[in-house]
Amino acid sequence: MSQTPFIMLLLLLGFSSCAIDDRPLQVNGACSSAPPGGLVTDFSAARQGVCSAQNCPADLVESPTVSLGVADILGLVFPYRSPGLAAVLLTPGPTGGVDAAASEQALRVVMNSRAAAGTSPGYDGFALQFLTCVDASNAVGIAFTVAGDLGACPLRAAAQLKEPDAGSFQTPCPLDQCFASQAVPVAIGATTVTFVKQGGGQTALAGVQWEFGVPTGQSGGCKADFTIDDVRLVPGP
Repeated sequence: MSQTPFIMLLLLLGFSSCAIDDRPLQVNGACSSAPPGGLVTDFSAARQGVCSAQNCPADLVESPTVSLGVADILGLVFPYRSPGLAAVLLTPGPTGGVDAAASEQALRVVMNSRAAAGTSPGYDGFALQFLTCVDASNAVGIAFTVAGDLGACPLRAAAQLKEPDAGSFQTPCPLDQCFASQAVPVAIGATTVTFVKQGGGQTALAGVQWEFGVPTGQSGGCKADFTIDDVRLVPGP
């Protein structure tokens, strides 16, 4: 690992920062190579953190974040949501079930939110942002596994693709604004998000977003408690 990415990782872990709403987050032009076997993260080295006042809006300061830790691919998972909704709770946690696999670590997501009557339907999500974009040129998509309870509100996911030399960008953008045609529904088990590539050249994967749709005045609100694990690139034919 070169010195610069390591220092940036220390900043992520030490200051527990995150990029929210219209704040720019830089993704380096030179993407990291695709990991051997395609495994981006299984959250085995993940570490807990919190959004700091340096990088987060006042109403999201101290919201939990999860870094991928010192791994082949460096990154951070952080919450975002419509104004007035409760941010999802993110922690490193055991995989679902009571068998031997439960001793392995995954990303645990707990959500309990409701859009008030008389307001517009909202969104409540979280994003995995890579420190350096990942070269996904030989992949057709990214997959992950979900275990637990997704609740009654619909959960969707989308991949963030960018031009390798595009510089900084704004993240996250709500799915209906930026990824309406690319977002896919998420269910218990395996989900694959197929890449929508434009033009030739390198495909740079900047991150992945997961987002709940929160209906107005939903009886009982939206509640969910689940884990995400084994985020991996899907190889092409």
